[in-house]
Amino acid sequence: MTDKIDLLPLPEDYVGDEGLGEKRYGPYSPEQMEDYARANIARAVEPLQAEIEALRAEVERLRADRDSWEQQASDRVADWHAEHLRAEQLAEALRDAREFVAEALSDERAKFAGYEAVSDIAGIEATLQKIDAALGQEE
Repeated sequence: MTDKIDLLPLPEDYVGDEGLGEKRYGPYSPEQMEDYARANIARAVEPLQAEIEALRAEVERLRADRDSWEQQASDRVADWHAEHLRAEQLAEALRDAREFVAEALSDERAKFAGYEAVSDIAGIEATLQKIDAALGQEE
């Protein structure tokens, strides 16, 4: 804030110069009136200036919060993409494993035809069902 505030001109009606060679406003000189007016303006502006500074600080805090939230959102999106990619990779691996297990089941059935009770066909079928269930959830 500047030291001198531009004021409106003092009113023209004055008490005569009383031989002092200057305009007077009652018992006060123009300089005293200007000082009084500046003091009143400064007093009136001071709380407004404090409020402006408080609002600026609040704006800065909100900007920092926004930046933090944007970063958190960006991080979450990046995490989601990474998890989505990982899920796709796992699903692909599970599809490959399903093919392998289905082939193993077919081989086991062919190898133990008629002797299923002594084979691991039931275990392989259970594993295949688990894979199918997991793949069903993925879709």
